[in-house]
Amino acid sequence: MATITFTGKSGKKYEFEIYDVNAEWNDDVSAIYIVTKRQKKDDGGYSHNKIYIGRTKDLKERHSNHHKQNCFDNNNANRICIYQEENEQKLIDIETDLIQGNTTKCNET
Repeated sequence: MATITFTGKSGKKYEFEIYDVNAEWNDDVSAIYIVTKRQKKDDGGYSHNKIYIGRTKDLKERHSNHHKQNCFDNNNANRICIYQEENEQKLIDIETDLIQGNTTKCNET
């Protein structure tokens, strides 16, 4: 499975697993998620344009009917990056750190 590292405002780095944006979730997954548009670079690698940062106690429920879906579609989202965390306070803290340290189009609208 591919992974990507995102950095928060604090400088802390978080390693996320990368999935297709249409992935289906069979189990309740408590996680921070970052919706991205993955693009192939000239050197053969890939880059991810961060579109939205969020958190959920149930990724299956949250992502199946997301209130920002139109924004995701308008920005050609094609990946969802997942950082699993069960502790609710840690979810809040990590989401805040990432939102404050990154620019995303759909968090702003």
